[in-house]
Amino acid sequence: MMHLKISRTRTWLGLLTASVLFAAGCDGDTDPSNGPPIVEQPLQTITATFDKAETDPFQKGTPPLSALFEGGTASGDGAWIIPEDETGEITFTTPTRTLKIEFENNYEPPAPGLNKASARDVFRQVDVECGVSNQGNDNGEAYNALMYVRGFTQVEDPGTAANAASRFLVGPENLLINFGNNLYKTEIIMSPDNIAGGRFDYKIADGGWSDDKTWTQDQEPLQLDSPLTLVPGGSGAPNGSFTIAEEACYQFELDTTDVNAPILKASIKEEEPGPGPGPEPEPETGAEVRVYDTSGSLIISLETSPVDVSRAGGESAIGRVEVENRGGDGDVGVTLVEWEATTDDAPSTRSVEVLYHRAPADYDGVQIEYDDGAGTRVEDCVANPPGSYGWCGISLDVYPSTLLSYRILVNGEEDPAGTIVLNVDDVNEFGQIQTFSGRSIWINDQGNPATGDNLAIDANEILVFYYRPDEEYEGWGVHIETTEGVAWTLEDEPHPYETILPSSLNPDSESAMFRIMRPQDLPKNGVPAYSANPDPVETLPPLNIVFRKADEQDPGQPQTIDIATDNNTLLFWSGVNDFSSTPTATLPAETSGAFCHWVYANETDGNVIACSPTQVDASAPYELLYSANGSISAGLGRYTGADGVLPLTPGGALVAPDNQLNLAGWPTFALPGDIDSAQAKELLKFQLVVAAAAFNDDDFLAVAGTEPQTPGALDDLYAEAAADAALGVDYSTGVPVARVWAPTALSVALNVYDTSDAADPSEVVLMAEDTNTGVWSAAGDASWDRKFYTYTVSVFRQDVGDNASALGEVVTVEVTDPYSVSLATDSARSQFVNLEDADLKPAGWDDLVKPPLAAPEDITLYELHIRDFSVVDDTVTEANRGKYMAFSEVASNGMSHLAELQAAGLTHVHLLPTFDIATVLENRADRIDTDNPVDDLCAAVPESADALCPTYSGQTIRQVLESADGFSSLQQQIVDWMRDLDGFNWGYDPWHYNVPEGSYATDADGPQRILEFREMVAGLNSIGLRTIMDVVYNHTNASGLNTKSVLDKIVPWYYHRRNDVSGAVLRDSCCDDTAPEFAMMGKLVVDSTKQWVEQYKLSGFRFDLMGFHPKSNIEAVRDATQAIDDTVYLYGEGWNFGDVGNDRRFVQATQANMAGTGVGTFSDRIRDGLRGGGPFDSGEDLVRTQGWVNGGGGGNLNNLNTSEGNAEAVSDANCAGLDWIMLGMAGNLSGFRLYSCVSEAFVNGSDVDYNGQNAGYTDDPQEIINYAFKHDNQTLWDNNQYKLPEGTPAADRVRAQNLGIAAITLGQGVPFFHAGGELLRSKAMDRDSYDSGDWFNELDYSRQSNKWLAGLPIADKNETNWPIISQKFEDSSIDVGAPDIEQSFEHFKEVLAIRKSSNLFRLRTADQINQRVKYHNPRPGTPGTRRGLLVQSIDGCEDPNLTPDDGGIVLIQNVTTQEHTVSLFLDDSYALHPIQQSSFDPVVQSASYDPATGFTVPALTTAVFRKDPTGELCDIFGAATSYVRGGFNDWGIDNPMTEVGDTGVLQATIGVDTSGASSFEYKIASEDWAAINCGGPEGVVSDVPLDDGNDPQESFFVTCGGNPGNLRSDFPATGGYKFSLDTMDQANPELTVLPQLGDAFGTTTTFVRGGFNDWGTGNPMIQIGDSAVLETTVGVSAEAYEFKIAAEDWAAINCGGPDYASPMAVAPGSPTTLSCSRNPSNLSTTFNSAGNVKFSLDTSDTANPRLTVESQEGVAWGSVPVFVRGGFNDWGTGSELASAGSTYQTSIIIGSSGYEFKVAAEDWSTINCGGADGMGPVPVGTPTVISCGANPPNLAITIPADGTYSFEVDITNPNNPTLTVTPQ
Repeated sequence: MMHLKISRTRTWLGLLTASVLFAAGCDGDTDPSNGPPIVEQPLQTITATFDKAETDPFQKGTPPLSALFEGGTASGDGAWIIPEDETGEITFTTPTRTLKIEFENNYEPPAPGLNKASARDVFRQVDVECGVSNQGNDNGEAYNALMYVRGFTQVEDPGTAANAASRFLVGPENLLINFGNNLYKTEIIMSPDNIAGGRFDYKIADGGWSDDKTWTQDQEPLQLDSPLTLVPGGSGAPNGSFTIAEEACYQFELDTTDVNAPILKASIKEEEPGPGPGPEPEPETGAEVRVYDTSGSLIISLETSPVDVSRAGGESAIGRVEVENRGGDGDVGVTLVEWEATTDDAPSTRSVEVLYHRAPADYDGVQIEYDDGAGTRVEDCVANPPGSYGWCGISLDVYPSTLLSYRILVNGEEDPAGTIVLNVDDVNEFGQIQTFSGRSIWINDQGNPATGDNLAIDANEILVFYYRPDEEYEGWGVHIETTEGVAWTLEDEPHPYETILPSSLNPDSESAMFRIMRPQDLPKNGVPAYSANPDPVETLPPLNIVFRKADEQDPGQPQTIDIATDNNTLLFWSGVNDFSSTPTATLPAETSGAFCHWVYANETDGNVIACSPTQVDASAPYELLYSANGSISAGLGRYTGADGVLPLTPGGALVAPDNQLNLAGWPTFALPGDIDSAQAKELLKFQLVVAAAAFNDDDFLAVAGTEPQTPGALDDLYAEAAADAALGVDYSTGVPVARVWAPTALSVALNVYDTSDAADPSEVVLMAEDTNTGVWSAAGDASWDRKFYTYTVSVFRQDVGDNASALGEVVTVEVTDPYSVSLATDSARSQFVNLEDADLKPAGWDDLVKPPLAAPEDITLYELHIRDFSVVDDTVTEANRGKYMAFSEVASNGMSHLAELQAAGLTHVHLLPTFDIATVLENRADRIDTDNPVDDLCAAVPESADALCPTYSGQTIRQVLESADGFSSLQQQIVDWMRDLDGFNWGYDPWHYNVPEGSYATDADGPQRILEFREMVAGLNSIGLRTIMDVVYNHTNASGLNTKSVLDKIVPWYYHRRNDVSGAVLRDSCCDDTAPEFAMMGKLVVDSTKQWVEQYKLSGFRFDLMGFHPKSNIEAVRDATQAIDDTVYLYGEGWNFGDVGNDRRFVQATQANMAGTGVGTFSDRIRDGLRGGGPFDSGEDLVRTQGWVNGGGGGNLNNLNTSEGNAEAVSDANCAGLDWIMLGMAGNLSGFRLYSCVSEAFVNGSDVDYNGQNAGYTDDPQEIINYAFKHDNQTLWDNNQYKLPEGTPAADRVRAQNLGIAAITLGQGVPFFHAGGELLRSKAMDRDSYDSGDWFNELDYSRQSNKWLAGLPIADKNETNWPIISQKFEDSSIDVGAPDIEQSFEHFKEVLAIRKSSNLFRLRTADQINQRVKYHNPRPGTPGTRRGLLVQSIDGCEDPNLTPDDGGIVLIQNVTTQEHTVSLFLDDSYALHPIQQSSFDPVVQSASYDPATGFTVPALTTAVFRKDPTGELCDIFGAATSYVRGGFNDWGIDNPMTEVGDTGVLQATIGVDTSGASSFEYKIASEDWAAINCGGPEGVVSDVPLDDGNDPQESFFVTCGGNPGNLRSDFPATGGYKFSLDTMDQANPELTVLPQLGDAFGTTTTFVRGGFNDWGTGNPMIQIGDSAVLETTVGVSAEAYEFKIAAEDWAAINCGGPDYASPMAVAPGSPTTLSCSRNPSNLSTTFNSAGNVKFSLDTSDTANPRLTVESQEGVAWGSVPVFVRGGFNDWGTGSELASAGSTYQTSIIIGSSGYEFKVAAEDWSTINCGGADGMGPVPVGTPTVISCGANPPNLAITIPADGTYSFEVDITNPNNPTLTVTPQ
């Protein structure tokens, strides 16, 4: 097979002309005396051209005056192409007298590129007649770049296939060649026939359209032979134009004498006179045309074109022509075949029968549609006589050497066999053409001449086809058997294996055929004995079929056939463990999904395709097929229609890029190495199929194929260049320039419409592609402004229909601009709008200053839906209700409400999606809202008519809703009928991301929405509120060719995330997931958010399903938007789920991953703790899962939990919930320390469990969004009503609501509230009100109703809960009124004001929270304790970074139904917060503080207590790590300071190199230089002396905070120096620097020396194995002791507490860091009982060794059996140590390997001996000290060889015995 390459060397040759004319004499007149005159039929001229693609063979002319063409290819570009070394043949049905053939050697199609059939270019350069040769000069000299004449056609209909690819060009055809003397030339053939109107638009430019290298004309068009001075023609400049009057070779000359004003001249090149006539050279290669007469004799052989042959009357006519391509000169293209013939010479017809077989043999309604060249006709298929085998057929008279095509129609529907085409000459002498239902082959059956019997199918037989890809059938046969003992057999038994070769069938069938019959029906005398009454199929036995060749069995067999259920016409494929009961001739090429991905296309990695390991065999040959016009189709065993094939070379496992981690490790395939970026870009415009391949001559035989996914390659090729492209409409040049990224498009046209509803465009402009960026652009003029536009994109897309696995096609679609800034109503068209226009800005817009914001922690968020806000507010102008402009009416109820909240402390309004929404009708006249007459609904929804109109006709829908019973389901039914017709939707259905939603504007048609959106922002700004928008870049409403699809129409299969294997669009979000991991979708997100900040003054964004974005994408948005406004705040849903979950494809923007980014994520932890249960609970779980604020926290159980005895379960759940709440109110920091209710121990936030995840995950408080309710799931009020005990008074229900709101408001981090929570907002318990209409979602800012009892909620998400909801609706205690709502509103304002009043509620850093926030909840075991209290304190000490507003805060939340007193901070000066002292709530006013008893808090109350600032300094050193940072360590953080015990003394030992300098400056500081910064007085370098270790101590008191001066010390010699900082006096930390003792632990014996052993050396410490752990055991009495760890001389080693200090306490069981120096203080500890104590010293950090002191039970050697237990004996007790005095020994057979083991008793407690941390393997043959204790680490050993090994334990020191392992 010939492999087409991406590029071919083009040599354009003129036609070689030669003419041979054979003349003949005249025969004379006819003799009239020989009878009546004969009327001769005139000669007819038949002309064959090749302007459409046709398969071999094909026919030209109408029979009998026709010709049959075989071989070669009719390519559709005007030629019959004969490849090298092949021969084409023409057979004339009627012999011809004259013949003319024109051909070209080295034929090339009209357009260059990969697709020989595509007419992509309007240029053609001919080397001989037209074209210039390289002159050897630098062609890029003038502009330091190659320059081209670049142009495109001006077409009337850019959507047609012929014009779809017209485009700007760069190539050798239009390169300007340097002829010297500043003159550049090129020559191009052009014709007015190829250019609409003869107008050629052009520019002179380099390959990258650089602005400084692009030239155009000023105003006058270029004229022939008239030099024209060019002007700069960069982005936005109009094209030049030139009229083509005639087909000619046009010469372009560019004079660059003045490079800033080049001169262009165009002229027609005249032919130069050549030499006189002479003999044409004989070509040695190329075409040879041989013409034969009807007898087969050669008439003439010619090698030049044209071939012109004429035969006289007495000569034999022409019957056949051969066109041989002898190779060496490219393809031969036959462009014309013309002949003359008359019907008088026509041959006789012959009769053939077309027979059709199907099972069952029912032929009613069967017809055969056929075409024998004379037109298409249909005839009824006549059935054979009853009782015979089944068939029907027709008889036809057809001419020889013609084509016959036919198809079977059954009741008008085409049989699956499809259309069958055959050469009549291939039909044998019997003339029967057998066709079988479902099989696209025909069988040339020889049959039986005597009976006419043939291969028809009877119910007693099976016709089996066997297909082998290698087409080698010799020796292969079929073996059959049944399990029931009834043998099926083959025709022509008795042979057990039968072979029927393909030669006995039609050659195109490419399969072996076997007929299998029952024994009683064997042929007799060669005639099958068919049964007229065959047995029912149910009685026929199953059979096994095996294909074999001698002893070789086909790997895909056997297969079991049940004739009762399977068809009796079957197809088997070699190696395939399956069969088809609707067979075709061969195995179809199977296209499966999109399991290959073109991942890389760059110089480093090459062009790499990765394919799913579950779908491919990496050892199989794979190829990439391509087609420019999408013509590849899955044929029978092959793909057809490809323009070419590229081999794929298998590679290793994929090293995946960061945005496609899901493909890591997939097998890879590389495209040929000579594929450059330009060719790769060209390929990506084409249809591509990756297929497993075998070759058969010129055809591609495929086992399986897939259309690859290509976003990775597109990113490699375009993303960097397109990163800064200004997409959409750009007015920066003063006129609109439209740009769209469409790198795979074949063409893009811009359609300009004068109005939004104009029927046709007033202007269609073919856009130009920048092949560097993939951006298409078109520049307009001022007249375009405010007009409307769309793009017409011609592009190949993989999925045209519903089946993502089907092969795609080139489509032409009209689509809006994804970067639209304004739209027509319902988004019908985009609009040219300049967002800087003054009429689109409210008064003062450009000077608008946002309300101040000091830090993100000051933010409070209020989530609001624009329509909900005002749709029922009668204080808003009617036209503005539910719209942007409602926010401009500051005196309305809603705006007054928001103003009160702002005064209390609200900072930001978060708007639910306000971009263009796909699911809301924007034209009010098209909608049915609640103020419409009910009759409108009846007319629009017929099923509503009977239910509503007889009763409610004449009323509005709202009147009907209000009149319905509050317990009714009528309301939800009405709302459900209205769902697709009303104006409500949350808006999570994005259509265009950069345009405000039109339904919220008073006029949706055009830019009014822009102005009014800005009015809304300005209105909120005027009352001190910033605006945040909810954005939904994670999905779109639609993809594919859906009406509301945009992105996927322009660049198919790029913008949406697809399944790795199937290619189907993923919908994990709910809808069609986008893929912001790919560069241009990520760019869209960044560009869009930047526009909203710049043009609409937004202050932040809430990202819907932010976890579906890469972390890097959100960080890019953060950086880009904060570069515009550094107060922009980002937050989002960091949920981790779906196909992208657990960072499968990329590092996600999930909760844990966003730590450290400053981007907030919603915390489901505090939400679930407060509410109880989870967001998707239903049924009784909604009632059972009581949370902290609705009874669970205080043990106030509802009836369900009481009846089920769930008190303990509820208590346990709320214990976990309390941990989540405490952690959330401390910023949800991963490093926050709290006493866990669950663990009953101090833990870090990251150690608290939340459903298998780390509960604490942030690094900064601004990274947490604390909330208890938002738009989705039940409101907090509705959730509480499910769970609170029945009969709970309304006042207590309000208090439960307030508890939840208070916890959110007063916690650290960013609080978030859903609008109406402060109004006890209900949505009738709706779980998901996204499309529940105004009725269930509206807000009442008059504070009269909370919408409880609005009717049962929408059925589709709530019907299963209706029984419980109905019960709750019947509980009258839940029905609250205006006073209750007012109570809740006032409470919200109070807690907002409290938060605002003190910066202690808005701490800025994790260090501040860790230092200041503490919990004092009563712990288990404390008398009178219950869990219903949350007690938090916030320290009001001062530090350099914070001057608190309060001296301290105590917050107590009492969720019980009783008053409680907490004894805490006695004898202090706390008082109830002043705001609560004058609270609207008299209950909280009763909360109090008594210095003698503590804090008293009423039931169901959150009380805040404060005290005045005291000026006390904070322990800054406990809140952050301190480092010694100076010149000796490059001022880095390599030397952290460690606290010695809990003394407040920090120390670090630093190696100082004095070889270059001995004096160094330094400081004590934290990593950020802010939390801790200690030195000398500001502006002064202070000298710190070195201490000599003797009294008096030499030290220096440092200054911390502000900008202290550096410290300086002189170091006498290279070595270690200990820096010790005593921080007990935070105002005056004391620094001591002294030389560090050498590391003597490895060379000097260390002793435990103290009062228990008279400070002697009786207790040496022994090294455990080769670890850094030293141990000894000391007997002590029950008393207090002081001691040290020291060498015998007290000098080499001397370790204790801080130098010059009081004794440092060591807590038993807790590791304690020691100080080793010349004069450390003593250590002290108290033992409660006498006994042995183990002292264990970890010296891995010799400067800061850690000591652990713990009781050591005496190891009871001799009292119990002891065993060696490890991996070599399954840790069992089979290897007991035998005692011999102080030695224990056993022998064990062990295989060579590595093992872990211990020496232990059976109970693992009496004796348990192992190693120590850091200890290496026990060396074989070397004694090793081991450690015995409670649970020491395992020992390890490596056994070098199989054998028996002795384990010997010397227990002379029973606590640290010596183990020796030796081979025996």
